[in-house]
Amino acid sequence: MGTDPGREAAYAPRICFEASRPPWFSPRSQQDCSEYLKFLLDRLHEEEKTSKTLSSAKTSESKPNAKSQKQEAVNKAKVFAAASGKGSEERALIEKMFGGKVKTTVRCLKCKSVSQKEEAFTDLSLAFCPGTY
Repeated sequence: MGTDPGREAAYAPRICFEASRPPWFSPRSQQDCSEYLKFLLDRLHEEEKTSKTLSSAKTSESKPNAKSQKQEAVNKAKVFAAASGKGSEERALIEKMFGGKVKTTVRCLKCKSVSQKEEAFTDLSLAFCPGTY
């Protein structure tokens, strides 16, 4: 029996999972899927950052003059200094797809002063009231 030329072969996710499984996950035991997703997204984010760093290093090696090396050092310093205030074109793919910011506002009932805090996130834990789903 031949394979239908219009259909692609099925992909077995086991290979991907085995390659990406966190070291503390025990095979064939129940694990928290949110822990796995967080670990996987962190790994992908680190791989992307490493790849970009290596790519920029190769580019600078092809032009090894003092001016370009100084400019590269200045650019790297700017990137690290502005990491929290990045534009969407500078953000990593994982940050663009799964990231966000949550703003928490607290107001004092006595003095009415307001305190605000903004935090970046890649996952949110949500609680559902019983009987609402």
